Amino acid sequence: MKNLRKYLGLILFLFLAGIMNSCMKDDLSKADLEDTATVTLHINDSRSGGISPVEADEGIKTLRVIVLDAGNKVEFNYKQSFGNEMDPLTEKTVTFLGMTTGAKKFYVVANEESLGLMEDGYPAKGTTVNNPDDLLKRVITDAGRSYFPKLKNETASLPITGLPITGYKKEVDITTETENITIETYHAVAKIVFKVKNTSSEDITLTGFRLGEFFADQTYLFPSATGQLTGVNYAPFIGTVNRTFTAGAAESEYFTCYLYETPEDKKSDFKVTLFTNNPDLDLPEATINLNEATDYVVKRNTVINIVATISKEATVTTPVKVTLNWQVSSWNPVTNNVPSFN
Repeated sequence: MKNLRKYLGLILFLFLAGIMNSCMKDDLSKADLEDTATVTLHINDSRSGGISPVEADEGIKTLRVIVLDAGNKVEFNYKQSFGNEMDPLTEKTVTFLGMTTGAKKFYVVANEESLGLMEDGYPAKGTTVNNPDDLLKRVITDAGRSYFPKLKNETASLPITGLPITGYKKEVDITTETENITIETYHAVAKIVFKVKNTSSEDITLTGFRLGEFFADQTYLFPSATGQLTGVNYAPFIGTVNRTFTAGAAESEYFTCYLYETPEDKKSDFKVTLFTNNPDLDLPEATINLNEATDYVVKRNTVINIVATISKEATVTTPVKVTLNWQVSSWNPVTNNVPSFN
C-alpha cells in the first residue's frame, strides 16, 4: 500500500507538472501574438519642394531591419530579399511576432549590397550595442569609388542590388496595443538627370562628359547623422556616352548618374564639360549654380535635373554656347510594406 501511494503521488506530480508546462507554452504563444508590431516603411520626400518619379530599379530589393530593446540589446536582425518580385515598389508590410514590450530603436537598411555591406557588418542578434549612436554615425568609405558614382545605363547590377536606402526611428514604445510604426526611409545617394537641347542649326553628337570635383568617396550610412565628415576626397566624374542630338529637337536625356551627397560647400567645382567628335565645335565649360536654397551642396535623396542648351548661330565665327538650367527635386515617396517575418 505504501508503494502504491508512492507511485500514485509520483504520477500526480508528473501530471501536474505537465499541466503547468502546457500553460506556460500557451501563455508564451499568446504573448507572441499580442506583442506584435507592424512596421510600414515609406520612402519619403526629402527636404526639397519638388517631386521626381521613382523608377522600378530604384526600389527595395533587399531589406534589413535591426531592432534594439531598452537595454540596447539586438532583439531582431533580419534580412529579407525581394529579388524575384516583378514590382519591388508594390505595397508590403513588415510584421514582427513576439516582440517584447518596452522602448525600442529601429534601424532600416535596404539594398545594402549596393554599398558592399555584408552580414558581419552589423551587430548580431543577442549582442548589446554599447553606443547606439555609433550605428547612426557609421561612415561608408568608398576610396576606390567601386560603388558610386555610377552611370545608370552602365549598371547591369542595379536591378539586382538597387540603390542604398536607409532610415531609423528611436524611442518607440511598444505595447500590446501597438499596431503600426512608420519609419521614414531615404535614398542614401543623390541623382543627376542630365538632358540636352540642341537649338543650333546642325546635329551634334556628344561623345562624353566631365562633371567637376564634387564627387565624394565617403558618406554617412544613415540620414541626419551629426558631425562633419573628415578626410573626404573629391574627384571629377568622367563618362563616355555617345548620342546624337538633332538640331531643333526637344530636350532629351543624355545620361543619369548616382552619387554620394556632397557634405560641404563645393560650389566652385560644380562644372560641366561636354565632348563632341566634331572638330569644328568647341563646347565651353558650363557651371551648375547651386545656391543658398540647397546650401551649395548636393543632398541625399534629391534629384538634380539639368538641361544643357547648346546654341550656335549660322556663322562659322560665332562661338558655341552651352547654357545650363537646373532644378532640385526629391525622390517620390513610395510605400514599401514587406512580407511578415518572425
